[in-house]
Amino acid sequence: MTSTHLSLISSEIASNEQVDPLLNHLLAMTETTYGGSRIQEAWAEFNRWKPISPESAGRYSALFRAWLLFDWTPDANDPTLPRGVVPERTPAEHFLETLDLDQQKHSLLTQICEETFSFFHIRSDKNTNVLQITNLMNDEQFQVPSSTDIPRGTTFGLIIPPQRDQPGTLISSSPEVFGEAAQEQIKKFRIALNGGPLRRDQMREFAIELFDAYHALKKTD
Repeated sequence: MTSTHLSLISSEIASNEQVDPLLNHLLAMTETTYGGSRIQEAWAEFNRWKPISPESAGRYSALFRAWLLFDWTPDANDPTLPRGVVPERTPAEHFLETLDLDQQKHSLLTQICEETFSFFHIRSDKNTNVLQITNLMNDEQFQVPSSTDIPRGTTFGLIIPPQRDQPGTLISSSPEVFGEAAQEQIKKFRIALNGGPLRRDQMREFAIELFDAYHALKKTD
């Protein structure tokens, strides 16, 4: 994954006229602030340090960009981290504190940062122009505006529930759409983690385990 891939963000993440420009800006800032070598390291971590073909890299680039902004944190043992960068914070959390964002962008970024990657089941509502979303890790249900860019079925990704006057938004999802058998595997995984639905704070606590479970599910689907 080279730095040029980051410029493709506008067509691949969050089909939302408010979200897209913000994420594009944050990705450019991430490259400038953290440097290309750390982004390469993040790409390796995203793929669990396994080689990936150029063809596959293209399929996963959108998911990687969202993961880079909202889930990845730099190596705490890196002595060359730029001044002001806190290892425990994602790039999005860092920029939320350091950039002079207007109120609307600050509120939107705060909302996204409060969410966590998860497994979702997405289905169309035949009677309305919305998609019914179920977070399979905590059973939360909500709706987002229907879009051909949003997959139907079970997927892994980052989806923001609607809040106040802001509609729900798909930030990014995996290129895979898993079959019905995956839902049973996800339910067993959830039970193994917590015995049942996860609270919001537990979703963040188990972020690494969730991402590892996604990689495991890719192998078995």
